Amino acid sequence: LTSPNGVDIFFRHLHSLGIDLRSLSPCRFAAIGPATQKALARHGFLADLCPNEHTSKALAQALVQTAAPEEALWLLRSAKGAPILRTLPEQAGFSVREVTLYDTVPMPAPIPERLDCLVFCSAGGVTEFFRQQGALPPNTVPVCIGPVTAAALRSFTARPALIARDAGVEYVVEAVLAHYGGQ
Repeated sequence: LTSPNGVDIFFRHLHSLGIDLRSLSPCRFAAIGPATQKALARHGFLADLCPNEHTSKALAQALVQTAAPEEALWLLRSAKGAPILRTLPEQAGFSVREVTLYDTVPMPAPIPERLDCLVFCSAGGVTEFFRQQGALPPNTVPVCIGPVTAAALRSFTARPALIARDAGVEYVVEAVLAHYGGQ
């Protein structure tokens, strides 16, 4: 699982189908990061695997290193998930099934004249923002949830960005507070 939203949608869907969660006992769960782990725990399941680096690439590498060759890997995620999470295990010979739990839909939003910070939570969000807006507003500090998002931002602008030390809203807030001296 690659996001807290995906975890919640997955369990809502199981509930709507009347599936007894005990039937999941043979399954092992992998989470992309701590926020996804916490969401999984709220539903009574502990993550069996969570990579040290919280990216799709790191999760794919961890799956390849820890899964048994005969295990089928099920990717329960967004329709716009990073392809590497599927391709890397497939290249290693694993059977991969991808299940789209949700999709993100761009919503045009007017940008205020004064904007101190603009937070980007995904590479896709960066791409969509620049497709809609063309450029960052003047004097706006871009904030990225992680290195993959920051790399996407660098493909559109040379403006330096704040980068959260880990994936998660709390780390984005931490980066912004540190930038502004804790205020």
